[in-house]
Amino acid sequence: MELIYENLQIVLLPKVKALRDHGVTEEVLVKLVTTHPKALVHRSSRFDEGLAAMKDLGVCPDSGMFPYAFGVFAKMYQSKWDRRMENYLSLGWTEEQVRWAFVRHPYCMSVSDDKVRQLMQFFAEKLGWSPEYVSLSPAALSLSYEKRVLPRCTVMDILASRGVIKQGIKLSHLMMPEKKFVEKYVTRYQEVVPQVLEAYGARTATAVKV
Repeated sequence: MELIYENLQIVLLPKVKALRDHGVTEEVLVKLVTTHPKALVHRSSRFDEGLAAMKDLGVCPDSGMFPYAFGVFAKMYQSKWDRRMENYLSLGWTEEQVRWAFVRHPYCMSVSDDKVRQLMQFFAEKLGWSPEYVSLSPAALSLSYEKRVLPRCTVMDILASRGVIKQGIKLSHLMMPEKKFVEKYVTRYQEVVPQVLEAYGARTATAVKV
């Protein structure tokens, strides 16, 4: 118990004070502790680098995104961060686009390099989406290719080919809640275009109520 108390005094409390001095509110601090507690017990040098990075990136210490951005950055070794950055750059992103994407959705830097490459290749070759466009909604990079991206693209392709809808898939379609997407694009058109029900159900392995 004494060891735990000593570690609390030496390791945790100084970092909590540093966060408060940085402008982090109590509400944000609580969210950081509950979502990324390891960020507070990681080595001190990375903790300090994290605070500096948040300031450089323009992440406000009182914003709801701060605990996630700081948590992801502080727990990641710089070598891994650099590798993630290089992967995005190799796919045509600019450093500014990566930084902007991270601020909007910090977990885009937690997605594996292979998954990012797979999704970006599909977005570019199949959908004609540019890195600039994807960076507007970087949460799309955290979606499952097999369970979310491909099934929804298939449904939208079928509907567009039948002339039921005028436009193909957009980022907003991928980010739409499951229930809303099914109601708006599957059950709504399943009688006139029954293929959408089969295509979506088969690819997601879920039952869509008729």
